[in-house]
Amino acid sequence: MENSKYSLPEDFLKRIASQIEDIDSFVDSLNGVSPTFIRVNRHKLNLSDAHLEGTSLEWNDDGILLSDRPRFNQDPLYHAGLYYPMEGSSMFLKHALSSISLDENALILDLCAAPGGKTLILKDYFPHNVLVSNEIDGKRVHVLKENAVRWGTDEHLVINSDAERLQRSDLLFDLILVDAPCSGEGLFRKDEKSREEWTLDRAAGCAVRQMDILDHTLDLLSSGGYLIYSTCTYNPDENINQIKRLINDGYYESIEIDIPDDWGIDRIESEGAIGYQFWPHHIQGEGFFISIIRNKEDKEKPELPRTKRLNSAKINSLQGVDLNDKTVVDQNGQLFAFTEREWTIYNALLNSGKVVKKGLYLGEFKGKDFIPSHDLACHPAIDTFTPTLELDLEQALFYLKGNALPVQAEKGVIKLTFQGISIGFGKSNGQRINNLIPKHLRIH
Repeated sequence: MENSKYSLPEDFLKRIASQIEDIDSFVDSLNGVSPTFIRVNRHKLNLSDAHLEGTSLEWNDDGILLSDRPRFNQDPLYHAGLYYPMEGSSMFLKHALSSISLDENALILDLCAAPGGKTLILKDYFPHNVLVSNEIDGKRVHVLKENAVRWGTDEHLVINSDAERLQRSDLLFDLILVDAPCSGEGLFRKDEKSREEWTLDRAAGCAVRQMDILDHTLDLLSSGGYLIYSTCTYNPDENINQIKRLINDGYYESIEIDIPDDWGIDRIESEGAIGYQFWPHHIQGEGFFISIIRNKEDKEKPELPRTKRLNSAKINSLQGVDLNDKTVVDQNGQLFAFTEREWTIYNALLNSGKVVKKGLYLGEFKGKDFIPSHDLACHPAIDTFTPTLELDLEQALFYLKGNALPVQAEKGVIKLTFQGISIGFGKSNGQRINNLIPKHLRIH
């Protein structure tokens, strides 16, 4: 077998040859162009007059295969959270969730959540459940937060922690997603660096790390709770063998996912463990593995800890903002809106890591003026906010770069939109609209 366009690690090819028969087709697929997908935000799309063209993804009706890759950073609709660029195979998570049933009091954890694509799927699929999204890396956790803010997520806490520290909260979760750090073999087509960094030792080290993550994570899983495990690799030691180890413990059972044969996804079963492998020569997507297990262990779920009373702050500057059943809390001049349950979970997490997204951040007072946040500008709470000014493409990009708009408008805060979707707030002095986008979110 020859691979003329680029070399693949020889040890990798030997192992793949033991896993599949059509290895030449597999290698050919890695020589091809990596497909570009986006996942649309249905709530915002319904408000917009934007038209997103492409081919629908079989296992996720929010996924679209694009004919070419645009410059996302220069598209106001991306910054408005109308869509999220996401690898196609990973979007299978939505279909996998159809095998799980949760009540509205169930608590959900995304343990390795950055950059946030799967977190957004979880939040959209279970909109009425509190979701805790964790990221161990102190820089990547802020990328996770920014993507959640753009999307406009609700009852969603983002924390910088790990599975071991999260146990301090005494919380048990009814659904946990572990999209584990892995050897990255599934990215060989789209990322040449991942091929150069791959070694047998590195893959083996990833498997050891995954075992450690899973062992600490399972202590956070409630009785009858579900754990979804996924990777972007083909290595059995990082995939099905991880699940087999847990099944052999006797406390867990594999959950079947109903998948049509023509989707091209391989079902793998070994000693009662079930998983699903995505191969790039069989599907329009990259390499991916996913499995669901359920906890059979009889574990008493503690009551949520009592917290200080949620007292509402008085504010008269939020006309046109629909907070539903949320209560406004003043924390040192910054205003946040929480539901009672999210407030309880937030307080339980305070000793478990750094919470970087809590409630809905509304804004802050500067002197007598209330300055609304960009978080609020991206949130459904302002769908009916007025006054509103629609911008064309040139104006929207000028604004997103942090510039003031030389436009006459009524004095005060104004919602700026592009194709019907909010891209941020500005503050008009009558002759121009000053920019309220945080500096770290401005485009270059």
